Amino acid sequence: GNQVREGELVKFRVKAANVDVEGATVIIKDAVGTPLYTMTTDAQGYTDEVTLASDFYLDRNNNHVVGESNVQVQLANASGGPPIVRTLDENTCSDGYDNDGDTLTDDDDTDCLNDREIPQYKVEAYKFGKGVFEYDFVLTGPVDDIISLVNVAPSVTVEQPELTSFARVVTLSGTAWDGEAPPYASDIIAQQKQFGYVEDVQVQPPGSSVWISAVDTSNSGGEITQGSYPFSTWSFQYDMSDHAEGEGDVTFRIRSFDGLDYSPITVKKYKLNLQAPSIVVNTPAQNSQHDTNSPKGSVISFSGTASDPYFGVNGNDIKEIWFEIFENSNPQFASKFAITPAPGETLSAWQYDWNYRTYASGSYTFKIWAADSDFCKDDTSDETCVVVTLNLQITNENAQPNIALDYPFNNEVIRGSESTSIAGYVWDNDGIITRVDIDIYKNGRDSGSAANTITVTQNLIQDGGFNTSWNQNTIWKTNNLPHNSMYEIVIRSFDGETYSEEEIRFVTIDNSVDNSPPSFNPDGWANTVVVYCDANSKSLDSCGSGATFDLTQYFTDPEGGLLRYDVYNDPSVPTDDLYYDYVSISSEGIATYNPPTIRSDDISQWSLVQLKFIATDNSDLWEVSRSVNVIVKSVSFEVIREGTGIISDSEPAIFSGQGLPDSLVKARFDSKSGQMINSTRVLADGTWSMEISASQLGSKDTREIVFEMDGQIFAGEQGGDALFQLSSKSESESGNLLLYIIIAVVVIAALIAIGAFFFTFEEYDDEEELNEINQVQEDPYAWAKAKQVPNISQQVVQEPVQQQVVQQTSQHPGWLWDAQTNQWVPDPNYVHNKQ
Repeated sequence: GNQVREGELVKFRVKAANVDVEGATVIIKDAVGTPLYTMTTDAQGYTDEVTLASDFYLDRNNNHVVGESNVQVQLANASGGPPIVRTLDENTCSDGYDNDGDTLTDDDDTDCLNDREIPQYKVEAYKFGKGVFEYDFVLTGPVDDIISLVNVAPSVTVEQPELTSFARVVTLSGTAWDGEAPPYASDIIAQQKQFGYVEDVQVQPPGSSVWISAVDTSNSGGEITQGSYPFSTWSFQYDMSDHAEGEGDVTFRIRSFDGLDYSPITVKKYKLNLQAPSIVVNTPAQNSQHDTNSPKGSVISFSGTASDPYFGVNGNDIKEIWFEIFENSNPQFASKFAITPAPGETLSAWQYDWNYRTYASGSYTFKIWAADSDFCKDDTSDETCVVVTLNLQITNENAQPNIALDYPFNNEVIRGSESTSIAGYVWDNDGIITRVDIDIYKNGRDSGSAANTITVTQNLIQDGGFNTSWNQNTIWKTNNLPHNSMYEIVIRSFDGETYSEEEIRFVTIDNSVDNSPPSFNPDGWANTVVVYCDANSKSLDSCGSGATFDLTQYFTDPEGGLLRYDVYNDPSVPTDDLYYDYVSISSEGIATYNPPTIRSDDISQWSLVQLKFIATDNSDLWEVSRSVNVIVKSVSFEVIREGTGIISDSEPAIFSGQGLPDSLVKARFDSKSGQMINSTRVLADGTWSMEISASQLGSKDTREIVFEMDGQIFAGEQGGDALFQLSSKSESESGNLLLYIIIAVVVIAALIAIGAFFFTFEEYDDEEELNEINQVQEDPYAWAKAKQVPNISQQVVQEPVQQQVVQQTSQHPGWLWDAQTNQWVPDPNYVHNKQ
């Protein structure tokens, strides 16, 4: 049989949040979960003390001795034969039974690695509202454990979204629960999932350290059901009328409490409004009068500004501009509406066009106010609403329609054709144009001739535009009219009630047999011409010669007659009205646009877009050119050296930059008055390049170079002349060369000590020519070697000649004339190329 050899005493103490829990249930189970003991804790949180088996031994041969090895055991024969005798040990790892309750037998139980099965137990502790805890343990001795229940913290939600706007009083609401979140399938499941109550929901207002309790609105009666439970709904109100910081964004913190733990804090930022926005109405003026003959017809433009103290995350809080209109003679008649900002815009500066076409003439009162998220929405009941009241007088009679004629021009000579266009634009401020009446009188209407009337009906007017050539029923055929006949054209628009003012044109019809209008040949005509202008020059030729057009190359007269040229003012191009003043045309037909000679505005305004020319023959027949865009680009004189280092004849210094096309860029020594050593022309695209070799530096190894264009020197960052230093010798080479010069000076000084030399010399004013002379390779001392020195008596004293120039360059390189000593001296800077 199975015998218990040893047991242990076991008891527990239950706590929650380190506080003893009375009435908690503690269940002790075996290894597979079968309950063995169910206990309830006392006031101190203790359970009763119980005994659990901890060790097991067997008496297989019933000799009342346990724990023997190799005993003979008779086992029943399953087939009914004689018993089976087997040799077994008397321990729990060889009895074929699960002795410790873990469902594993003998060698299948890992406990048998230590020669016996070890008992394991499970403990489950819980109390509603306090928490639960489960764990396993191996019983190896007495147990006196503390069980700390684990509580699931409550949760809370807030219904009002972030940045909800509140007017003075903030009202919040939401839900809260303990344990697992709803929904729940039944009342029992709701109790099991929550396993506790929410005892409080607390709110911390802005700027306060105090937590204020919200109101439980669940009506649950303290019971947990599927649909309701404590604080399943809650509400909270807080008056912020006296908020010290005024309007703006305010932050509230919300949490719930279940008696043990607080929920995570929910932080919400809301928009606080304390007063209505203010408004200013700029137009129209108080007591102003409006009628349909105004430029805007039956439209009154309201405009103004609005402001609001709120400024937070959402920025401007002005939501609407409200209008309420009353007819003073009929107070029952009233209308109210609001305008709202377009996406991405605000109503800080607002504008609204009100059309009174359907309103009767009379006196009207307008009430206008601004509304934000909370105040003055739809009404002005709040005491802080700012209302502007305007009284306006409206005269809503039919407005006179309008007409503008584009073609033909007054006093124009028109070549007869199958359809001569009469075109223009019509509009009506308070309605629509129903037709356009065109009356054509031969020799003028004062001649008494009957009118040839053409009517352009409403269906032939397209977006306000009309043209008699658009429809076969409205064409004016002129190729059958007498040559050189004059006609008066009278045009009026009609809106169903009133005619517009008359537009009148006088034209002459040219139906000569042997005369045709000039023609324009676009071959070679440019669409765009670019003119480069020097941004730093005030000269009249800072744009070179500007843009020129030889109009005789594009216009021809079929009869070979002379043509008159002019700038064409295209009615469809609003920007070309002043082109006539900007462009000059010579008698030879050369059109020139040179902006600096006629314009004083900014260079960025100098471009001409859609410039056209018109050619007219002796019969006043004409033709217009294709348009050309004259683009004026500002350029500045710039100089850049490519690379650095010592230069030679094979590796010259390379300079490049930009400037005014066709201008001459000069390189000079030292300054603007220095000797020119090289030059180049700026290309048509405004760029130039130049090379300077070592041989161009003259007698000095290192020279400073400046660059000039059209009289201006390229300036450095500090505003002065930019000096580029070029060197043809390294530092060591310059040192050796200096030694040679000193030796040469000593030799020449010795020669001077022998006697005095007198010479004649020539002065060279032109530095460029002098540079070429100095390039000649010759021995600088050859002339001195060939010269005979006369023997001068000491008694003879010659009066020295005073020179204006202290140092002169002679025709003999390597020598300088010293005016003080009245003699030639060696040039210390001269280096002979053959040294």
